[in-house]
Amino acid sequence: MTTWAPAGDVGESRLRSGIEAIESWKENVVYDGPRHLIVADDASTLVGYTNRLIEAAGEGEKSFSKVRVLGRDERLGVGGSLNRGFAFAWRFGPLAAYFVDDWALRAPLDLTPWARLLLRADQVGMVRL
Repeated sequence: MTTWAPAGDVGESRLRSGIEAIESWKENVVYDGPRHLIVADDASTLVGYTNRLIEAAGEGEKSFSKVRVLGRDERLGVGGSLNRGFAFAWRFGPLAAYFVDDWALRAPLDLTPWARLLLRADQVGMVRL
């Protein structure tokens, strides 16, 4: 998950969107294995922003197995955050999915068959849904 929230009303709006997105992923992302959330934050200045995202990710029956935040003091943009997030994720396993802080999932999405395809078929390097 890539994020950025400035101080003020825009940041508060992005926080609400981020929490809504995380709650939708907890409810609708189906995977037959552990689900971890990596938050690659791009120097947000909204006080408490990443802590509130962590709280949202860790609450409830369908919580993520692990939550990690990668923070920065200077902005790199979405590409820099995405690269940091993928590099960190691949230290723990061969699979990663990219979700953005304002993308809510409105229906169940079972990633298990796609993960199996990636793990079993060497000629397939990625699946774009």
